[in-house]
Amino acid sequence: MKKIKVVQIGCGNMAKMTVSYALEKGAQIVGAVDNRPEIIGRDLGEVLGYDKKLGVTVSGDLAATLDTAYGDEKPNAQGKYNKFAIVTTTSLVNEVGATLKECARRGINTYTTCEEAHYPWLSAVTMAKEIDALAKEHGATITGGGYQDVFWGHEIVTLAGACHQITKIHGESRYNVDHYGIALALIHGAGFTTAEFEEKVAAPSRKTFQEFLVGMDEGTIEPGYSWTVNGWLAARLGLTIIDQVQECIPTFSPIDLYSSTLGRTIKAGDATGMINRATTKTAEGVEIVFDSIGSVYSPDDTDFNNWKIYGVPDCNVVNAEPATPEHTCATVVNRLIDLYAAPAGYITTNQLPPARYFASADSYVIEG
Repeated sequence: MKKIKVVQIGCGNMAKMTVSYALEKGAQIVGAVDNRPEIIGRDLGEVLGYDKKLGVTVSGDLAATLDTAYGDEKPNAQGKYNKFAIVTTTSLVNEVGATLKECARRGINTYTTCEEAHYPWLSAVTMAKEIDALAKEHGATITGGGYQDVFWGHEIVTLAGACHQITKIHGESRYNVDHYGIALALIHGAGFTTAEFEEKVAAPSRKTFQEFLVGMDEGTIEPGYSWTVNGWLAARLGLTIIDQVQECIPTFSPIDLYSSTLGRTIKAGDATGMINRATTKTAEGVEIVFDSIGSVYSPDDTDFNNWKIYGVPDCNVVNAEPATPEHTCATVVNRLIDLYAAPAGYITTNQLPPARYFASADSYVIEG
């Protein structure tokens, strides 16, 4: 049995947790990559604010790091390598696609927190197919998600398994955009004036299903988190989508709010973020509605994740104040072992068993 070898790509807030969790599970961090000049050349432990150095220097050269970090690893009987990467950089597949391709062509099993990567088959289809082809050719498994893997995915599917009939699935989930970095905050329109939000976020989302499919694949329309979640749920539940639309609704605060991610105060009346609502109709008659609510929080705001299934019988689940960033990072680390056993290709997590817990470093291993 072997400890897994991991390269961390993106050395910001999320990496502080993914690296810590991976080390505690017994993984070897063999490389780190970031594009910020001020941290390139520094020790990863120092960059992440740990109380000790890790002996891993942050590099600005992705290709060189991936070529050398793992040593001379040989494939197993299934053609899989002890090569893993965690990618915590951007939120859109067309932005992270080049990085995922670099991993795929080197046989590196990769999990990205890119939200669209959770289920890109209704948005970034062209890029996902390119990544899939490279991954299959070189024996790599690529996937994405994090929090949504469990709390917007497998948890809901398990709940559905206790129903005889289902007519509608409705979810609402709220999270603090200040926890996830500048790219996510801007996608949510945080800090935009009402006019800016309408022009840059809301108006582009008033489209038909076919217009969404084409525009998202071309990169002219950005999918919200709800869009990918509904597609994932439909696929996992064996439902056939006949129509899907998304709305972007701004959120506001009656008081000025400081955003640590934006580095400035959002004035009352400007957008603090948005509700991204996806509504999906299926041939089987099941409707899926999901409100993903991301905003800069006021002192009294908290995370929540609530889902209700309407059917025979009705049922619901309430996750009060989930530790969303921590759950995201724990899921990423726990999932790496699954990638080693999964087929090569772009394998979205609806095709994987539910994420599992590893009680000790002795169990967090792969077969040699």
